[in-house]
This record gives sequence, C-alpha cells and structure tokens, in this order.
Amino acid sequence: MRPLLTIFIPTFNRAEVLGRAIRSALAQRRYEPTIEILVLDDGSTDDSDSILRHYKDDILALKFPENRGVGWASQEALGKIETEYFLRLDSDDFLGEEFARVLAPIARLAEPKFDIVSCNYIQVDQREYRSEVIDLSSSSDLHNFGAGMLLRTETVNRAGGYNVDLRTREDLDLHLKLEKAQASRFHVPIPLYRRYIRDDNLSLKADHEEKKIRIIRDAQGI
Repeated sequence: MRPLLTIFIPTFNRAEVLGRAIRSALAQRRYEPTIEILVLDDGSTDDSDSILRHYKDDILALKFPENRGVGWASQEALGKIETEYFLRLDSDDFLGEEFARVLAPIARLAEPKFDIVSCNYIQVDQREYRSEVIDLSSSSDLHNFGAGMLLRTETVNRAGGYNVDLRTREDLDLHLKLEKAQASRFHVPIPLYRRYIRDDNLSLKADHEEKKIRIIRDAQGI
C-alpha cells in the first residue's frame, strides 16, 4: 500500500518531551503501518541528539545547525514530503492512541478528497492532566492551531506553503491561504490530539495576538 501520511515533528530544545511525541507517532503505525515520520531538529543545543539516535531505525531525522523558527522548519519539511497527506506534530504535544485509526480512513476513502481532516484537542499540563477540550469545529477556532490535523500536501503547496519568516502564527498564515484556495475540510468532533501547555509556549507570548491581527489584515489587504 502506498504511504498515505507523513508525520513531521519540528523541534527545538525539547529533549525532555521529544521522545513522547515520537512514541505517539510510532504508535499510529498500529493502524497505518506505512506512516512516515520525519523529525526536523531546528538547531537544538540540548540532549535532543541522543533522543533522535535512540529512534534512528524508525524515523528520518534531519539536523540543522541554526534555529530559524517553526515556519522555516515546516516549509523545509513540506519540501521533503511525498505522501498525499501530512500532519505536523509539535514536539511538546502528542497524539492520542486512536488518532490514525479515526482520521486516516477519512483521508484515504473520501471522494472527493478533503484538503483538511481535523479533530478536537485535549489540552494537558505538565502532569499530562486533562484541563480542557478545545473544539475546532469553526474555521475561526481553527485559525489558532496548525498542528494535529491532516493536510493534503498538494493543496498546501498550491496555496503557497508556510511563511518561512514566521516564528509564531505560521498556522494562521497557512489557514488564511487555504481559505483563499477554498480548501475543503472534514471535522471529527472527538479530541484525538494532546496539546501540552507550558509557561514558555510561544503562543502565550504578549505579542501573539498583535501578530494575529497583522496577518489577518495583510491577508485582507487592509
């Protein structure tokens, strides 16, 4: 069977949680044995190398000497993906055990094909304790998130891919491009993605909302 899905994991100095993300990706092969797993180490200076060596027989890992941000790393991954769909898994997040079992058949069997296959999130803390379910049913909710959904590779490339200059809000930028391209979406209202909240999450920085407003205005030509 031709591989359907690539899971790519961009990471920077997340050695303490990177192994968990990789294991959750590997676990999806129980339902989709051909899943390809790509890890892009965006200039880590911690112990990430030893984690990647531990999984070297099961994944493809690429190491870059300089940190250039998640927008750049995501676009670099996109250029290497050959499967019909891909999923970005942030290195401090992880996938629920049933993620591929539920979402992959929709991507494979739907006619016409959906450009986005999404699910809800469970937000967890440092103890992996569930604190909140995030409903991504509406497109406005989806704007805040870029990981944890299947994206059709051809559609993302046609829409223009990731902005390599963005270190935050690269997800919003991509979703606005996909909306402009009239991308279709199928949403499963089940929380299958685990989003890890920590004090230094880039998405919690003070300028995050300001950047969101600027990107929306640029997309609308305001």
